[in-house]
Amino acid sequence: MMKPVLALLVGIGLSACTAEANMSSLSYLGPQQSSGESPRDVTTAAREVTRLLEVRGYQMIDQHTDAPGGGLTLKFEKSDRALAATKVDQPVGARDIGSVFYAWITPTGPSSSLIKLLGKPTINGAEPCTNDNVVQACTRVILDQDFVQTFMSGQDEAEVAHGVLSELSLEGFVTAPGPGADPQAVAAASARSACERKASQVAEVADRENDLDKRAEILKTAPDCSKL
Repeated sequence: MMKPVLALLVGIGLSACTAEANMSSLSYLGPQQSSGESPRDVTTAAREVTRLLEVRGYQMIDQHTDAPGGGLTLKFEKSDRALAATKVDQPVGARDIGSVFYAWITPTGPSSSLIKLLGKPTINGAEPCTNDNVVQACTRVILDQDFVQTFMSGQDEAEVAHGVLSELSLEGFVTAPGPGADPQAVAAASARSACERKASQVAEVADRENDLDKRAEILKTAPDCSKL
């Protein structure tokens, strides 16, 4: 069931327009590039997925078995601010951006499994309703357009998902991508994610500059990711 609409008009001094935060890792990678076939049983694969997400700053907050197949659903979170912004004198901002990851580990045989990952940004603990056709409890999040593009694009989560699956592959925990996966599409998504991250870093630096001319010069150094 959807939660009530969350209308947080958070600005970073760049735009008066608003947009819905509705992108996730699946929005960029697709279901095939977000999954991998593993020659390990569900429990072993789940432990390694947990380790790789934990070293990236995520903490497991929930896990349960999906009946009747015996698959596991794991949920992980991380936040940029130790305490959420809940007081009137503590406005919601960039430091309240967090991230949530779901990992589904389903058995495909006695000692094999399929690993699927979904990551999406959160704000003040709210999980936005995303356009990936995955049914989860969510909140419709409407924010300043530039804020969404800079901090809640889902690109970071796509990069994390791609990184985790790549590392699992190097370790032998994943021996094949999900059915129909396109390696070129994965590489393109990773390149765009890295470009967007660099552009976001430049935007953050520019936002801290009060001199408009200097701010404009800083913004000129941002990479153009539109053709990736």
